[in-house]
Amino acid sequence: QGSNSHNRIYRDIRHMATFFEALYGGIRPDDVPGHGGARCAAYLSNETKIAETCLTTVMMAVCLVYALKRASLPSQPPPEGDHFWKGPLLALLSAVFGLQVGYKISSGQLLYMLNPCHFITLVEICLLASKRSVFTLSVLRMLVHYVYGALIAMVFPETGGRVLFGELGEYWMQHILIFIIVPPYLIYIWGELFVVKGSHDH
Repeated sequence: QGSNSHNRIYRDIRHMATFFEALYGGIRPDDVPGHGGARCAAYLSNETKIAETCLTTVMMAVCLVYALKRASLPSQPPPEGDHFWKGPLLALLSAVFGLQVGYKISSGQLLYMLNPCHFITLVEICLLASKRSVFTLSVLRMLVHYVYGALIAMVFPETGGRVLFGELGEYWMQHILIFIIVPPYLIYIWGELFVVKGSHDH
């Protein structure tokens, strides 16, 4: 009984080690320029970091209060409709997201799936797959204000750590899809008047 218990504990520890290896085992920021590391952490003094954090927090709090007073939820969802490209686009975006997960597991960088662009990809997949409702319309309205991150990733690409076959092409395909193709398509099929609000409504 004691031997079986020890074997089970050893097996669980080995599984945990495998999981953590896939999670962050391949993240070596000091080996790839621009990926962080000790030099990046020491670039600013602690006082500067604290001051910038406090200033940014206050600014974002003011913006949030200002927006919440003027924001409004949609009263009804846009009408349903059949669109040919919705299915193929959903399949393509899902395949690209699946490839990204595979690349991150293979390279031991699964932690990087917390990157905002991956969340945007997942949200767009859900919007393409879901039925129209007040909730999904609200999510789409918020998404419109977040996709600028994908534009920044294309203007200032950081691809030094992407060394696996096809990984660089997948990077560009993902960002082109989530910024140039999917959001305009969703706005088109859901109706611009339902999605895009005036400047008075945040």
